[in-house]
Amino acid sequence: MRYRFLQPSKRANQHGFTIPELLIAVGVVVLIAAVGVTGLKPVSQDTAIKDAERRTDVAWMAQALKRYKVANGQFPAGIPAKAQYIGSDNGEFNLCNIMVPAYLRDIPMDPDSGLRYKGSNLNASTADPCTTKDLHYYSGYTIAQSASGAVTLAAPSAKADHVSITLQQ
Repeated sequence: MRYRFLQPSKRANQHGFTIPELLIAVGVVVLIAAVGVTGLKPVSQDTAIKDAERRTDVAWMAQALKRYKVANGQFPAGIPAKAQYIGSDNGEFNLCNIMVPAYLRDIPMDPDSGLRYKGSNLNASTADPCTTKDLHYYSGYTIAQSASGAVTLAAPSAKADHVSITLQQ
C-alpha cells in the first residue's frame, strides 16, 4: 500500500480582495458608524433638569409658607387672589420681606426667567440675597390665595404640565 502525503489542494483562480474592494467596504462601515453616532446622539436633558429645579424651588417656598403658618397661625397677609409674580417691583408680590431670612434663606429664582439686579441697571445681575439694599428681584414664580384660603405657588415657565403646589388653609 502506498501512502500519499496529504498536500493542500490548489484552487484555481485563488485571489484576495483588491484595494478598491477594501476601500469600498471600509467606506460603507464608516458611513454606517457615522449614521449610528449622529442618530443615537443623546437627547438634551436641559428642559427636564430645569423643570426639576422649578419643582424643588416651589416645594421650598411651600415648606417655608407652612412653617410661617405654624408659627403665625395663618398664611402671610396680602397674598393676591389672582396669580401674581413673586418679585420686588410694582405689580409683584414681595415675599422676600415676609419669608427671608426667618423661613427661607433666599427667594429661589426660576432657571430661565428669574432675575436679580441692583438699582435700575438690569444688566447688573447679582447673586446677592433679596434682602440686600437696592436689590430688585423677579423670581419667575407666582403665588395666589383662593377665597377658601388655599395658597398656590406655581412655575408658569415650566415645560412640564402643572409645576405647582397648593397649600390648604
